Amino acid sequence: MKGYVVKLVLCGYKKEGSMKFNVKNKDLSSLLQIIDKLSITSMRVNRGKAKVYSAVSNKLQEYCSDEEDILKENVVIDDSGQLARQEDGNFILKEGVNVVDVNKQLLELQEETITISSGDYTNRFTDFFNWLLDCEEVFTTQEVILVDNLLEQFEEQKGE
Repeated sequence: MKGYVVKLVLCGYKKEGSMKFNVKNKDLSSLLQIIDKLSITSMRVNRGKAKVYSAVSNKLQEYCSDEEDILKENVVIDDSGQLARQEDGNFILKEGVNVVDVNKQLLELQEETITISSGDYTNRFTDFFNWLLDCEEVFTTQEVILVDNLLEQFEEQKGE
């Protein structure tokens, strides 16, 4: 997926509470790629990285499943149970299905904002975000915009 700029909003941050942030479905893959490429040596921070990565990955799996459901509703299923494609690679739509409508459903799903929560791992999320505040990684412009928005919201929730 292309890297999109997204404003992540952390809400409800409390030491004793669950940390939450909102992100659009279309940005989950980019966020995973950013997290994956970080070089962390501290085990405490790596544990936080693993928890954040897992939470984002779970949401990406849900998004992919929802996307597949939309396609299964609108695309012909071939004899092997796969979505049928034309020779040019495009899907073969069921009779009466309009490609514009399918694309609209997929776009709405991409733009949908979802919430990722730290659950029982607020301390691990906090370890990771605190490390991220001072990390010296190399980011592309799109990546640093995404990270910056995340960190600004994290700092705001911490009351800094």
